[in-house]
Formats: sequence, structure tokens, C-alpha cells
Amino acid sequence: MPNAYPDLDAERVKALRNFRKMIYGNYGICAPATAMQETFRRIIADGGVQHVHRDILPV
Repeated sequence: MPNAYPDLDAERVKALRNFRKMIYGNYGICAPATAMQETFRRIIADGGVQHVHRDILPV
């Protein structure tokens, strides 16, 4: 999940000179889950999909 050092940006890591790569894989996993939570909140608030269907990719 999100790393333990969110304030450690790429420039600061480069300055350490001990790292050649940074991997942000967990953020790619968490972002869709966050989008799903927001979508379902909107569906519940609206009482249906009448509004959210315009903001999502078509099947």
C-alpha cells in the first residue's frame, strides 16, 4: 500500500545516490480501488447509475 515515506520525492532519492530505481506499483493498484469507492458512493447518493454512466468507459 502507500509507502512509509510519502514525502520522499524522486529528487531527494536521486540525491542519496544509493538507488537506481523507484517502483510505485502499489499506487497503480490502489488508484482503481479508490475510483471504485467513489463511483459506488455516487451510485448510492444518486439512487442509481443515471449520472455516473457518463463518466466511465463504455463496455
